Amino acid sequence: MNLERWRRLQELFDEVLDLPSEERDAYIDRVCGGDAEMGLELRRLLAARSRAEARQLFEQPAWAGGAGAGPDLEAGPEAGQMPDPLIGKIIGERFRIKKRLGRGGFGDVYLAAGIIDGREAGRFVVKFARHLDDDQRRRFSEEVRINAELKHENIVPINYWGEHEGRPFLVVEYINGENLGDFISSHAAPGRGLQPRLVGEITRQACAGIRAAHDQGVVHRDIKPQNIMIELSGSRLAVKVIDFGLAKSGDGFTRRPTEGIIGSLNYIAPEQIDPDKFGLPGPPCDVYAMGLVIYEMLTGRIAVTSSGIAKEALFYKQLEYTPPTPGISREVDRVVMRAISKMPSERQATITDLALEMDSALAKLQSTGSSTRPSRRDLRSKLPLLAGLMLLLLLGSGGAGWFYMNRGKQAPGGPGAEPPAVSVTPVIANGSPVPAM
Repeated sequence: MNLERWRRLQELFDEVLDLPSEERDAYIDRVCGGDAEMGLELRRLLAARSRAEARQLFEQPAWAGGAGAGPDLEAGPEAGQMPDPLIGKIIGERFRIKKRLGRGGFGDVYLAAGIIDGREAGRFVVKFARHLDDDQRRRFSEEVRINAELKHENIVPINYWGEHEGRPFLVVEYINGENLGDFISSHAAPGRGLQPRLVGEITRQACAGIRAAHDQGVVHRDIKPQNIMIELSGSRLAVKVIDFGLAKSGDGFTRRPTEGIIGSLNYIAPEQIDPDKFGLPGPPCDVYAMGLVIYEMLTGRIAVTSSGIAKEALFYKQLEYTPPTPGISREVDRVVMRAISKMPSERQATITDLALEMDSALAKLQSTGSSTRPSRRDLRSKLPLLAGLMLLLLLGSGGAGWFYMNRGKQAPGGPGAEPPAVSVTPVIANGSPVPAM
């Protein structure tokens, strides 16, 4: 479906949503007329919305603020906002709230300073439960329990948890870096992705953290660039997976609507939307999301996006739409496209398998020094060189003709003697080698 039809679909979908449910079928039949495909797409979008509402998929991610937001500890409220009563408070007798970072589906997120012997030392992120009903308390307690059991260098651990004035909270270490989405924006060339070496290292570490969670029977369910933090210290790169607020233990998956809260729309696995068709979400849904993250690292663009279309279209696209291959190399493309297969059984069996396959594919790419599928940008950059080679060939062919016509005069030994051999050195235009980090 092209962009014009997507826009028309959006317009019709908005109109259909304004109608009572019992009038929608007749309206679709009337406005679509002989366009049976458009009518089918409208009904699929309505069905996707119904499934999403039934499983509470429109709830925000649990940690919208992120752990890497802003280093300014003393920043006050934004213009027009009331002062936050928590700013300046000491909670748990060891953390002073300094700045509000944001709000997620389950709670409010703050930057805090640690307190040791009355002095501030270290930075932390504090997440408060926003709601106090029993269901929210249960979910918050589940997050604390899950995070407390995860111990790995590529996972941000919980340092402390408790209650303040009746509100549960947890504390994690502050990551002095940026999330992967911002990292891609700041380190990739315009219109391009990250260098293969970086993609490989980030993939290896992120998958190691996810694997540690899977080994404990925990599925993240909200893998996305904003939940992968990057720290750079000189030439050292450290990757941390954050926000297990939507994670679930492997024995806790059911088809009940109350258990269906999941992650961010651009990275949702099909089974998180429609478990009746694709099966219960488990470790393969993290493989799917990580495949989309790798796609974004390689290309600099989001694989599945709405392009201004309603978010319901994203649910449908995750179920039906397959993005074009990244166009990096045959091996790399194969690994990525396998990871984002719609059926869980067609993906890599484990997140470790995904990391290993990607490492092997990137190693082959780097050994050749260039992609087997050059981009248009690469071809444009080689046009001057190609033009120069063509000119040399033309001049060479003209010179050869002159030499042939005059060989009787020029060749040593008189008429009929063989001309001297000419040595030709081929010019091969390889891609630039991948620079070291």
